[in-house]
Amino acid sequence: EGRAVRVGDEVEVQYIGKGVESNDVFDSSQARNVNLKFAVGRGQVSKGLDQAVLSMRVGDLQTFQFAREDGIGPPHAPLPPEEEDILYDVRLHAANPIDDLTGDASITRRTLKASFSGKKVAIGQEVVITYTLKVKGKVVEQGQDETLIVGAFVQACGLRNRALRVVLESMKLEERCLANLTSIHVVQGAPAELDIEILRIHD
Repeated sequence: EGRAVRVGDEVEVQYIGKGVESNDVFDSSQARNVNLKFAVGRGQVSKGLDQAVLSMRVGDLQTFQFAREDGIGPPHAPLPPEEEDILYDVRLHAANPIDDLTGDASITRRTLKASFSGKKVAIGQEVVITYTLKVKGKVVEQGQDETLIVGAFVQACGLRNRALRVVLESMKLEERCLANLTSIHVVQGAPAELDIEILRIHD
């Protein structure tokens, strides 16, 4: 059996949503050929889908039925058919624990490559990083062998409000992580994804 899903995990699913009686498909990640990624329990998807994945393990394929109101997602998400319950066929591809760095989920991160040195980043240290910032799936900024002094900048790498400092302070030498940031932390004013690695630390 695969790993069970827990609240706060970042999951990746493939799904088809349709009306119970009409069988009309109103939403499908398969049709878009893109898996859906979201943090469980953060209100990023419909209530029904959010709750459904909590009963799943990685690799599961399950069908769920729930009331129409529980199938309504965030603004701009496709709306379910009127006056009928809905079905979701859901396959769970991945479930990864994520760290909430701010307590309000405005900056979360998960580890892509673990550190074996154990040396943590601290305020005042000079660090050398490589990073890629994506907004709406498109690369908007990149850096290779960029040198920064932790805490000595207000905005850097396309981020504002010292968001980069928060991410860096959670990391260790040679660690690589993927941070997800809400729009308040991003210069472009839209949610972003930061892939960042600590190459070197100079005390």
